[in-house]
Amino acid sequence: MIGTKAFPVVFALAVSLPALAGFEEGLTAYQRGDLKTAVREFSEAAEKKDARALYMLGDMHREGTGVATDYTRAVVYFRQAADMGFPPAALELSRAYLFGHGIEKNAGEALRLITFAAEQGLADAQWELAKGYLSGALGQKDGQLAMRWMRKAAQSGHAVAQHGLAAQLTAGKLVEKDPAEALAWLKRSAQAGYPKAAFDLGLAFAEGFGVPRDQEEGAQWVRSAAAAGLAEAQAHLGWMLLTGTGVKKNIQESGALLRQAAEKDDLRAQYYLAWILLNEKAAKNPGDGIQWLRKAADRGDPQAQSDLGNYYHEGRYVPRDLRAAHDWLRKGAEQDNTSAMYGLAVLLHGRAVGANDRREAARWFRKAADKGDLDAQMHLGRQFRDGDGVPKDAAEAFAWMHVAALNAKSADDRTEWRKERDAVGAVLSAADKARASARANQYAKKFVPPK
Repeated sequence: MIGTKAFPVVFALAVSLPALAGFEEGLTAYQRGDLKTAVREFSEAAEKKDARALYMLGDMHREGTGVATDYTRAVVYFRQAADMGFPPAALELSRAYLFGHGIEKNAGEALRLITFAAEQGLADAQWELAKGYLSGALGQKDGQLAMRWMRKAAQSGHAVAQHGLAAQLTAGKLVEKDPAEALAWLKRSAQAGYPKAAFDLGLAFAEGFGVPRDQEEGAQWVRSAAAAGLAEAQAHLGWMLLTGTGVKKNIQESGALLRQAAEKDDLRAQYYLAWILLNEKAAKNPGDGIQWLRKAADRGDPQAQSDLGNYYHEGRYVPRDLRAAHDWLRKGAEQDNTSAMYGLAVLLHGRAVGANDRREAARWFRKAADKGDLDAQMHLGRQFRDGDGVPKDAAEAFAWMHVAALNAKSADDRTEWRKERDAVGAVLSAADKARASARANQYAKKFVPPK
């Protein structure tokens, strides 16, 4: 069914047609939901060759609105209206040819019809033609023609095309990169009410991408996109409210937004909603939280897999199950998640799920250490000190303990880790001290941020 927003676009193109009896009455009936009357009035107007009425009958038969769904009959009506030069009907007939709805697929005919509609100034046709040339769905792939029609659609006020043009000007692959023009089109699209553009504009202001950084302005645009129902904007605003990033922290509002997005299958929202339900006292609901966490883990979110694996290891929120812990942690680790790597290494080091786990544990501790995990770096240092799953190497032990101690987050860790490092350093030979110093400097350059 044509939504009310589409009526101005469709019928503004037919203002030159005479106001034949039946059409206006049919449109009024259609808008108030009296579909039986609408069909009768449109049919009378169609008999008098009113292209708008033919178009409406085609739309109603395609959608099954007030009549039985009948793609073949819809094509008949669209064809009659298209043959009269009515651009919206040409666009719909093009779609029928493209997807084989009520007629045999024919990309060439689809291209001819949509090109006609686009040349008549129909913005929807211009945008779809641009996408067709980008993808090759219409039988031809041509980046330059795609950009020509995308720009025409944008200039015709098509908000989605404006957003698409902004993306192309940012990427600079099919057109010369132009950040200033990209921002101008992105703003026009957002101001026209396209939620994805509003969201992207919000991110641009929040991060200072192409504009002066302004978190308050960014939050307003993200909130606008979230209010329009865009799941990724709801998820992002929920995260902002959870962390207090660019807005005042508000757990209740965060949870409500994240739930809305999570129920729309936004993966990020599912994870953060689970986090709130498992960790925030004011909203704590472990049963619901574990369900959302499992949903995110099942869908492949590596942090959800890591958290769920650690909960199984600890017996927290779920019964302790070392095999389940191992399986979830390995899934997250194999997706390059640092916390999963460390959790898997700890589990394996405890010989919970195999006889040769300490060598495997050292491999995962090393992976996590190389990604900057302090606990993994310290644990790896101890393994090299003790020859635990790796060849004994006091110089290597000193180097890993040194970089972990330099970055320690708490005073207690810093003090304890320095003691362990210094104990290793005290027994090094002169040759090992030189090697330990060189390796420690190497790791410090890699892992210690400049002051």
